[in-house]
Amino acid sequence: MSDYALAEVIVESNDDLEIWASIVVGFDDDKSLVIELEYINYDDHTEDYVRKAVVDKMGAFLLAQQLRVALTDLPNALQKRFAVNHNAYVPSQVKALFHEIVAFLRENRVVYVMK
Repeated sequence: MSDYALAEVIVESNDDLEIWASIVVGFDDDKSLVIELEYINYDDHTEDYVRKAVVDKMGAFLLAQQLRVALTDLPNALQKRFAVNHNAYVPSQVKALFHEIVAFLRENRVVYVMK
């Protein structure tokens, strides 16, 4: 898991599988909101990747206002909105949930950058 301030785990797949995936949300050193999908294939590490949806500080502030939460509570609010029973999802479901979260950002007109 990456080191983010106020980080919340939204979901992670069962680590007993040969492929593992997780979604974490938090703030980076630039105070941008980061929603991170990490995907690890223990059998073939050439398939490993990290994908991030990054919302700058102002965008995060506006999203917090839309959700009627304090900026510092935004990772927790997103975790509560999208969290599922940890270890209940397979990696493909984790990836699908990441795309659902990104769609939520678009629907709320939140500007983000994919990295």
